[in-house]
Amino acid sequence: MTKADLYALIDQYIKVNPLVVSIDKTRGTDVRELLKSMLDFTEQNTGAAFNGERPITAPIPGLQGITLHGTTEKDVLHNLLLQLYPALPPLAAMSVANPVRERGDASAVGFNWTATPQSNPITTIKVNGKAVKATGNQQSGSGSLPADALVPFTIVVSDGTLSASAGASVNYYPARFFGPSANDRDHMVAALTNGTPIDYAGLGLRKELAGDYLINTTSDCTGGRYIHLLFDAAYGAPSLVRSGINNFSAYILTDVIITDAFGIARDYKLLSTGIQFGGAVNIAIIS
Repeated sequence: MTKADLYALIDQYIKVNPLVVSIDKTRGTDVRELLKSMLDFTEQNTGAAFNGERPITAPIPGLQGITLHGTTEKDVLHNLLLQLYPALPPLAAMSVANPVRERGDASAVGFNWTATPQSNPITTIKVNGKAVKATGNQQSGSGSLPADALVPFTIVVSDGTLSASAGASVNYYPARFFGPSANDRDHMVAALTNGTPIDYAGLGLRKELAGDYLINTTSDCTGGRYIHLLFDAAYGAPSLVRSGINNFSAYILTDVIITDAFGIARDYKLLSTGIQFGGAVNIAIIS
């Protein structure tokens, strides 16, 4: 290894953020120039051409009292650079398509992964527990698993010394529906229980996926509208409903069996206001 090779090695270590670490602050010496001066100093004191293999026989300027294991200048320089710029672990990333899904959705789950080396080439990659042949360079891939596979979506990468991992998950939630409608409770019940997948838009309702019944909605009831809130029966009966800042009790709670978007019969509860409203009205299930 020539002195030019070691100069190149210094530049490689410091390429990400050069000239920012000052070791000899009294002289304003930066890392690049200090390390290069070390090479010049040892060459000038011996008169021999520098090859990085000559044993160390003189103190290193600016580093008195610092021990860097090694018997040759090349070894010491390498260890110094490792101390100043330690190796970085590889990077891992994992994502899934549509991570929030409606309960009953049986479509396959697509996933994407990426493995990126930093200081050293990647030697091993495992995606969802299965080995992928590593090239050493950045790699990416994709695939899909059945909805009922029940496996975590994970990636683990290693460069032989340092490793990194990432994961992603899919969450399934019941749908809940809410909104104003010209239909009163009886007409809404009849429309919901006719055995066909719920036509929530046709009934004037909105749909969202959530793991509770804590709906808070402001509806435009211009022309006279009832407000309906439809949620999974497993959540039970609400204990506190409000309209704006006031407690609200003029509602009717009805057990219904609806057919969801996937043709599955589900037990739901329908909360319907017993009166029509006009204008903008807020209804919220607090608890």
